[in-house]
Amino acid sequence: EPIILRRQLEELNSSLENKVEEGIKQIKLILDAQDNIVIVTNGSKISHVNKKFLEFFDVESIDEFFQKSSCIDSYFKKEDNFFSQDKIKPNQTWVQSLRELPDIKRVVKIQDKQEEDKVFAVTIHEYDEPENNGVYYVISLTDITQIKQKSNLLEYQANHDQLTGLYNRQKFDSILTKEIRRSRRYGHCMSLILFDIDYFKDVNDTYGHDIGDKVLIEFSELIKPEIRQTDTLVRWGGEEFILILPETALNTAYDVAQKLRILIQEHKFEAILHKITASFGVVQLQKEDTEHSSIIRVDHALYEAKKRGRNIVVSQE
Repeated sequence: EPIILRRQLEELNSSLENKVEEGIKQIKLILDAQDNIVIVTNGSKISHVNKKFLEFFDVESIDEFFQKSSCIDSYFKKEDNFFSQDKIKPNQTWVQSLRELPDIKRVVKIQDKQEEDKVFAVTIHEYDEPENNGVYYVISLTDITQIKQKSNLLEYQANHDQLTGLYNRQKFDSILTKEIRRSRRYGHCMSLILFDIDYFKDVNDTYGHDIGDKVLIEFSELIKPEIRQTDTLVRWGGEEFILILPETALNTAYDVAQKLRILIQEHKFEAILHKITASFGVVQLQKEDTEHSSIIRVDHALYEAKKRGRNIVVSQE
């Protein structure tokens, strides 16, 4: 009897192994039939990939890929509008950090074997794996390079000032509305800084509009590194700029404006001999404020700064 039982167990094991093998083959066939790059991972270690993956990374097998890199996230290019390694949160895998983003932000840029940049939309499906007390993810990368290039360009042109590359007034309106709602919802403070290059007409009259444009570009480049990622810098029009500072009280916003004022005053602009200064108006969003009333108040604060002699910061409650 023990011999018969052993044989039955061996046959059962063999049968199960064949079924598992058959299942893996079927999964591979399904994966390879996909037009997209497909990855199966537990979040950190990749277990399966499809033919498209191997072709894209120019490798024969997943083992050959691992000889080049420990994970795919090292190939994600670091750029503002794309997910990359620097955006992975502490104590999270790249998959977990990517999953927390809204769908529209789940976009990565990877260079192919021809060294061309390709843009992929990332879809993540999560599956429980009770046997190993864990989860695994099936991740699909859809090539949207051409769509992204076209839509990016149109979106960029619609939302950005063509001279400085900063957000324009149209984009400012939607950001301001969103930030006001957010500050109300969470009970956070929010401030605005409106600033204006002093006597800019003299620059244009003395050096011409082309040089005036160069000054505006350099002015923008000077300000950009000094603000937080959460702040929004906008070319309000002409030589006027506006800054939205979420979660910022009036006194902090005043300090930011002072820092910018001194930075501008001490900077030597390349194209001109003139010294450039700027005047600043600062307000904090009040309970009764609307988009319109907050702009009127910050405009009034800037007007006061000009009236008091320019190159100063005026804040108003």
